[in-house]
Amino acid sequence: MELVDLPAPKPEADQVVIRTDAIGIGGVDAVIRRGTLGGGYPAGMVLGSEVAGTIVEVGADVDQNHIGQRVWAFTGTSGGYAELAVAGFGDVIVLPDGISSVDAVALGSAATVAHFALAHAHVGHGDRVLVRGAAGSIGIAAVELATQLGAAAVAVTTSSSDRGRRLQQFGATHVLDRAGDGDASAPTEFDVIVDIAGDPLSPTSSTISRPTAGW
Repeated sequence: MELVDLPAPKPEADQVVIRTDAIGIGGVDAVIRRGTLGGGYPAGMVLGSEVAGTIVEVGADVDQNHIGQRVWAFTGTSGGYAELAVAGFGDVIVLPDGISSVDAVALGSAATVAHFALAHAHVGHGDRVLVRGAAGSIGIAAVELATQLGAAAVAVTTSSSDRGRRLQQFGATHVLDRAGDGDASAPTEFDVIVDIAGDPLSPTSSTISRPTAGW
């Protein structure tokens, strides 16, 4: 990447321009930078899919009263790594006073994905939840949210003992390795599996033998 000067963006009819206070840097940005997400990302594009800041200009179809509002916004797969970013008005959320711009992009899309995964699986008090691939931003949010929802057991899979200890600070009650081993006190069955890793579940691991709900 390199620092360049570009013309200030102008919003289309249903868009807003945001002066950024903070930008989110997530897994999608990393794989685009590595060139491993596929085609369609030309050299010279401005990266960044989420920002937080203040609306400074609006398009023709957006109420002028929104100028000056602090917002979080999804910018797509590009455009966020800039002083001024453009987003569709439908992809903007007004920030409460108690949430800083840095906190907003830290929560951002990752916490939203985790929230809807747990809501879709109807996680509630006493449920046993397994989070696979929990060391990333979505997994950390899933662990924290499952704990807040009253899950009785929140187990995580990780390849690192240091990551496991960190996840326990976020609320994980059990830490397993990728084979489902490492904690003899962990449940042998789970009500909900949040699978961020995406690889096949091991048929030999008793810890993931019979999920009754998932996403």
